[in-house]
Amino acid sequence: MYVEMRMSLSGISPARIEVMQGTVITMNITSLDVKHTFGLPRYGIVMVVPAGGTVNRSIMTTIPGQFDYQCMEILPGHSVERGTLLVNATPPTQQEFASGGTLLSDPRRR
Repeated sequence: MYVEMRMSLSGISPARIEVMQGTVITMNITSLDVKHTFGLPRYGIVMVVPAGGTVNRSIMTTIPGQFDYQCMEILPGHSVERGTLLVNATPPTQQEFASGGTLLSDPRRR
C-alpha cells in the first residue's frame, strides 16, 4: 500500500491509516513548511523530513493494534501533528484454526 503523507505545523495528512496485519506500507512523507521529525515509535521509525523535502520508508505491519505517529520535534506548534495507524489482526489460517491457536512456526509468536 502506498501512502502519500504531508506534514506541516497545522497537522499530518492523512490523520488515520488502516490496514490488515501483514500489509507492506510505503510512506512518502513531504514537509510543506519547516523541518519535521516523523516518528512511529512502535515500529522503530524516526525520520527527519527536511523543510520542503520528501523522505520514503516502507514497513511491514507485523504488529496488530493502534499506534500513534507524530512529529517528534519539541518546539511550539509541532504538538498538533499526530495521526493513527490501525493494524487489524489477520484472521487465523485454516491450519491455525484446526490446531486451536497460533502455530509455533508463526512469526507472530516471536
